[in-house]
Amino acid sequence: MKQLLFILISFFWMTTSPVIGQKFIGVHADSIKQLMRTTHKDFSLNTSSTNKYYHYLKYEDRIGVQTFLIFLDEEDICTFYKEIYDYSRQKKVIKDLNNRFTNIGDTLWTHQADKGIVSKKLKKNEWFFSITTRVVTSEE
Repeated sequence: MKQLLFILISFFWMTTSPVIGQKFIGVHADSIKQLMRTTHKDFSLNTSSTNKYYHYLKYEDRIGVQTFLIFLDEEDICTFYKEIYDYSRQKKVIKDLNNRFTNIGDTLWTHQADKGIVSKKLKKNEWFFSITTRVVTSEE
């Protein structure tokens, strides 16, 4: 019970802190599932699709404008994640990125976090855009 409370407090701190760019990176899949149930109640786990090259968790919001793809390694630890949005959210998402992270051009933001330098890369597609978050240099 203490471990669950610690995880929840840690996740709450990471999602309310101005430096949250790595909220899933380094976290085990079981903890991610628990955190999503408690902090992202409008998202549900979608297990209907699989990929033979990547092991991931897929969460979709109820109104269909945001999806999380949380990519896992062999030990079920998140190595990077992708947020996929409908274009109706583009201005809000970019404003949030500009307010919270260092802008390095039109499609890249970075910040220093406890795991190292974290990048957020925007990619535009025909029907949606995505933000991929990964640690680009680690502090070991």
